[in-house]
Amino acid sequence: MSDRTAATPETARRAPRSATRELLGLHTREFVRDHRNSLPALILPLGMGALFLSVAEAVPDTDGAPTFGQMIVPILLLLTVTGAPLTGTSGPLAALRVQGSLRLLGTTPVGRARLLLTHMPVRLGLVLAQLTVLITASTLLGHVVPADLPALFGTSLLGLLMFGAAGYLIGGVMRGIDSAVHTALFVQMASFLLCFMFLPMGMLPDSLQSVVGHLPPGFLADLFLSPNPGWERLHPTWLSVLVVLGTAVVLTALAVRFFRWDQSGRG
Repeated sequence: MSDRTAATPETARRAPRSATRELLGLHTREFVRDHRNSLPALILPLGMGALFLSVAEAVPDTDGAPTFGQMIVPILLLLTVTGAPLTGTSGPLAALRVQGSLRLLGTTPVGRARLLLTHMPVRLGLVLAQLTVLITASTLLGHVVPADLPALFGTSLLGLLMFGAAGYLIGGVMRGIDSAVHTALFVQMASFLLCFMFLPMGMLPDSLQSVVGHLPPGFLADLFLSPNPGWERLHPTWLSVLVVLGTAVVLTALAVRFFRWDQSGRG
């Protein structure tokens, strides 16, 4: 009896670590096996990067203007930080709810925060690997100045935090897999349209410029485009960082607060 009692504190300490390892393994296997979401999240940014960086090599430079490569790199990085963090997160999380796995986990002491934190590493690792490949290739090809590497990596991490939090919020509240994926795709496309990377700011009406420039995707785009020659910053760097980081914090809090364990909407 005394041996069993003495072992209890050690068992209690090991139990959370064991549960965390089990959840990490579960989410990693789920992501690898879910080809519907993992393959596009893996292939699309790198495939688009290879295509557009190849095109950039063939497009002649124009004196006094940003090169095609300098303009396309921020778009590729934005595509990367909105891929797996949105569609590769929301759909699989909703699938776990539809399958009843989240309902079972909800009966254990796992908790929302630990579930979401263990769901994240495999996706975080994928996106960091993609960013490293794209930024390294862009630098070797001369489209990124080495001095701008810290700014690009830092901005990419901010975007990853913001869109990752949005992905967990969507996946945490949507009751269907398709609705979660479609909502995530809508957020991704809307972010592209609202960050004036495809439509230059000068082509937008003045009233729309003011609105777009003060939305979170606009602040992120301002950070991404600031290294480009000729780009006039819309906001001070510290303000853009604060807005994007603050948005990520708010979305993360909402994702944890409104997370649903089952289809009935029980939090």
